[in-house]
Amino acid sequence: MTVAWSTTFLSKMKDTVPDEFDPEGLAPGIAAHSNIGVRFYHDVQVNVKAGNEDQFEFFVGVSNVFDRKPPQLEDTVFYGNITGTETAADVYDPFGRRFYAGAQVHF
Repeated sequence: MTVAWSTTFLSKMKDTVPDEFDPEGLAPGIAAHSNIGVRFYHDVQVNVKAGNEDQFEFFVGVSNVFDRKPPQLEDTVFYGNITGTETAADVYDPFGRRFYAGAQVHF
């Protein structure tokens, strides 16, 4: 049996809006969301091998163990977004905690 724990670290960032959309600066309510803090995402998986020469493998896992929510990025108000969410779904996890299980047979 093996247990694997992985962590993804995302450093802090400052979200900005292009000048052509907001030439006078961000409104205070929007500016409050532009400093994004550090994020950690944790995943865990357990694998068990069985049979002759470990022919069978079974696994279960959890992605985003602590159900860390993505930050809301206010720049989507000005020019939309590519992922259909109010965050950068290509960077942050918009789905939350997920469970999975599976099996493999090795020939």
